[in-house]
Amino acid sequence: MFAFIVWILLTVWMFVCFRLLERYQARTFQVIVVNYWACCALGFSLHASEFTRYTAGADHWLVWALGLGVMFISTFYLTGLATKALGLSVVTLASKLSFVIPSLLSLFLIPSALAEMTWLKWLGLLLGFVAVFCSVYQPKTKNQTEPTNSSIPKNWWLPLLVFVMGGLVDAFLNIANERFFVAESNPFFVISIFGVSAFLGSTALGIMFYKDPKARPKRQEFLWGALLGIPNYASVEVMLLVLKDFNNNGALVFPVYNLSIIGLSALIGAVFFAERLNAINYLGLALACLTIFLMLF
Repeated sequence: MFAFIVWILLTVWMFVCFRLLERYQARTFQVIVVNYWACCALGFSLHASEFTRYTAGADHWLVWALGLGVMFISTFYLTGLATKALGLSVVTLASKLSFVIPSLLSLFLIPSALAEMTWLKWLGLLLGFVAVFCSVYQPKTKNQTEPTNSSIPKNWWLPLLVFVMGGLVDAFLNIANERFFVAESNPFFVISIFGVSAFLGSTALGIMFYKDPKARPKRQEFLWGALLGIPNYASVEVMLLVLKDFNNNGALVFPVYNLSIIGLSALIGAVFFAERLNAINYLGLALACLTIFLMLF
């Protein structure tokens, strides 16, 4: 349970970092690319002496790591496109609901996960969907303007891709952890994932720099990238440990994790960033707490 709490706190710290980027005028994409390199540097510095031992069976999991690396940065890019086209609320909902994919795949592909599901846990899983909807609900105001781009109706597939890609990333991490790392976690699996994302992100950033020299990361973006990269790398390693602690039962782990993030992020937003919650948001947070209780106890 301690590892679970650490995982949640690390993720919330990353959300806080993203929240602060706008305040300090740091560009998100540049920070993300630096963050991936920081993840690689941290991983190598911690496990360089064990390189030979951990990479001996890389032929089994390397393709998974390469695919996940592509999916990591692709999901980020799609999230940005969807937010610009359809607004933050739609994308937030799609991202938060993505836990349904690893949850269901875990039930179908990992027999022990299905065996552990009681009727109370099924009830908690269903309440979790309602909690997500309520927690991100924002009523329209008179001054709120909707995007007027005529092509927006054609972009309905963007949040759908965010939903699918975000869910598949967690699901594939869960499956790879259960299939290849039964005895112990492999830090070079995680390092390889971030390495692919760093390479692809740097390639895209190089193209941007070629077209506009101002795209080069600034000093503060290197700093924010490092501050984001340390918890980002640690969160993935801890996530794999948590999955092992819960017998790779993603149907239990991911709903509890996502709803804990929603609740704690809302609390921090209200206290430190003056974000206002409406009555339906509070209902969502209450349902999230009930869901967590049902899933864990």
